Amino acid sequence: LKQWRSTAAYLSADLNRNFTVVALEFKKVLPAVQKEKVNFFIVNPSLFVTAMVRYQSVPVVTMKAAGNDRFGGVIFTADANKSIHSITELKGKKFGAVAKTSLGGWQMAQKEFLDSGIELHSFVSTLRFFDTHTKVVKAVLDGQVDAGTVRTGVLERMAKQGDIKMTDIRMLAKKDYPGFPFVVSTALYPEWVLARPASTSRELADRVASSLKSMFEDDRAAVDARCTGWSDPWDYSGVEQLQKELRVGAYKEEN
Repeated sequence: LKQWRSTAAYLSADLNRNFTVVALEFKKVLPAVQKEKVNFFIVNPSLFVTAMVRYQSVPVVTMKAAGNDRFGGVIFTADANKSIHSITELKGKKFGAVAKTSLGGWQMAQKEFLDSGIELHSFVSTLRFFDTHTKVVKAVLDGQVDAGTVRTGVLERMAKQGDIKMTDIRMLAKKDYPGFPFVVSTALYPEWVLARPASTSRELADRVASSLKSMFEDDRAAVDARCTGWSDPWDYSGVEQLQKELRVGAYKEEN
């Protein structure tokens, strides 16, 4: 909640309206959007696409992290593990990820494997979910799993904090994107988004967008939100296509 209070205060002061933050559990976000209990909501791209497809929600602005408004997934192993140098060598190995619903900590990597003709559930011997990105990194380095995936920026942040050394990590399926500052193994997708339900007026949304795009990276709201500002909304069709291929989110098959 603290992460976004400063943003609400920033908007309240700039637009002379009262903005308050409501913290919702992951599973309660979509019902709140459907029932129009919120005027705006900040979510990961996958959850936004689900709200867009099901309830006609509209993106307002895209968050910029470390100056970038895109992120990806990292597939990696420990440098000490000399038996794995490519994703094809993960056959029969133990693999760790964040959660089934994590875009950067699972779904992006899952799509990368599928694009290479690998169905990971049957390809590896064990698939474990650790709930947080940090726990996945530690599990790989401790040998609990042979390889894992986290969102971009996590490894660099942990290295900066002294928790790991980048030399202890071996990247798998490494990709290069001009100007992108983090190691990455997958396609890049738009960052988190501030969106509006269809019931929120476009006039108010435009004012909010203009205000947030004027935010400086050293503003308290940006520092607390761990971002460097906001940009015009990106095209989230790539995330929707990922959901379709993986049959998750708005395209999850009901049993």
